[in-house]
Amino acid sequence: MDIDEQAVVEKVFENSVNDYATVLAIARRARQILDDYPKYEDLLENEKATVLALEEFVDGRFSFHPAEAAPADDEA
Repeated sequence: MDIDEQAVVEKVFENSVNDYATVLAIARRARQILDDYPKYEDLLENEKATVLALEEFVDGRFSFHPAEAAPADDEA
């Protein structure tokens, strides 16, 4: 990966409220890449799916918007 590691950390964890959601979104995108293996076969020879998903996220090629969590029964 030719990206400054500090920049990656700042991009992935820019909003502490969504840290967990960000990691899950990257993991889900990595799974999508593996599920579509023929399309990414050449890239996967040299990189892991997680690295490809992380690069896509940092480069802005994919993003996500976490849904607002519904309040728990005891919070309502």
